[in-house]
Amino acid sequence: MSAVRQETLGQGRIQEGKHGKVARKYVTALAGQGLLSLFHFALNIVLVRQFVPQDYGIFALAFVAAVLGASLTGALAGTPVSVYTPGVSRRAKRHYLETLLSTVNLALVGVILLTTLLVTLWLHFPLGTMLGFSVFVASYGARQYFRAFAFARQSPQTALYADITYVLTALLILLLAVMQGVVLNLALVLAALALGNLAAIFLEFKSLAAGRVRIIRRWRSLRRYGLIWQQSRWALIGAVTTLIATQAHSFIVTMFAGAAAYAPLAAGFVLFGPIRIGLQSWLSVMRPELAVAIAQHDHEALRRIQRTSALVMLLGVLLFALLLQLLWSPIDEFLYANRYGDVPMGWIVAGWCAVTFFTAQVVTPSGMLQALKRFRVLAMGTVYSAVLSVTAVAIFLALWGSAYSVLGILLAEAFLAVYLIIAVRREVQRSW
Repeated sequence: MSAVRQETLGQGRIQEGKHGKVARKYVTALAGQGLLSLFHFALNIVLVRQFVPQDYGIFALAFVAAVLGASLTGALAGTPVSVYTPGVSRRAKRHYLETLLSTVNLALVGVILLTTLLVTLWLHFPLGTMLGFSVFVASYGARQYFRAFAFARQSPQTALYADITYVLTALLILLLAVMQGVVLNLALVLAALALGNLAAIFLEFKSLAAGRVRIIRRWRSLRRYGLIWQQSRWALIGAVTTLIATQAHSFIVTMFAGAAAYAPLAAGFVLFGPIRIGLQSWLSVMRPELAVAIAQHDHEALRRIQRTSALVMLLGVLLFALLLQLLWSPIDEFLYANRYGDVPMGWIVAGWCAVTFFTAQVVTPSGMLQALKRFRVLAMGTVYSAVLSVTAVAIFLALWGSAYSVLGILLAEAFLAVYLIIAVRREVQRSW
């Protein structure tokens, strides 16, 4: 066999090995996120049927607040640890970056906890609900950072074990309560989820502490975060405005129409938890891979990831939409008819389906821009999208009511998808 032939076969085997490694990482990530999705989906189904709209609206808002907190920790600590550390070859430098970002995350979680306590106190939540709400929101943000840390360490199995721990802990608490004759209530459910997050964080910390990550106590060392801040501030703007763009209906509808009016929107959104978990799992795996490909100037790997991502996103959403169409009648009868029979749930679910399609188109270019460290470009797109979302949601709410406010989110997500696809092509051409 010629030397050229042998070299070609060797390169092919290397590529197959890389493909297999990435596939295993994604399967591991998807397994953990799928378990979370299944648990949250089942829990939401139970609560939609059991909670009065007011309580379910508050429960849904707890997740909105948790996502907001996770956006802060993700932008200022989680995303930097995903894109700055994987391509660093020097162990000492990587260790320092991990320690610095872990310290920043701890400070952010403290701020989130204090802020949430003050807000829930101002809203006159009962003490149990206030504590459960606040600890859940803070622990959720901390948990998302440790997930990013695990993927940056190329250790998706750590995140998987933590996901299993979270589900088992929360589920065990809820089952024990029910077996003792305790009726599920808002404070109990939030407390169970918060304790599940804390147990998962403990497991991840013990596992990742093999790298001897410590907390920085000297202000002089923390000041070095300023170099990362030059980019992460745009990631923060992007994260907050993304949340505003996608959750404008949560704030506006609740503010002007109340939590009970927001409840059907949240109930319709529940069905799309599984597909969105899949999207997030894919981004968690691909972002470090993109960072490594960019650091190594591996053009072929970059193109391969783009093509694979686009195909996965498209097929996943289309198959899920088809499944919902086929099963809509029994879903509506089981889940919505009794509690939300006077609300056009079919329209709400169809609207969320269209929104999810465009959200899927955002995932890959968003990850590309993060890996390229073009946080400002990404942030400007989300700023425009947030302004469009708030404006459109307010207009549709005033004209046609809360059920049609989803149209505002749809317009914003469609705009952002087009903007980012154009932006990522321009930035890739500019870089290479």
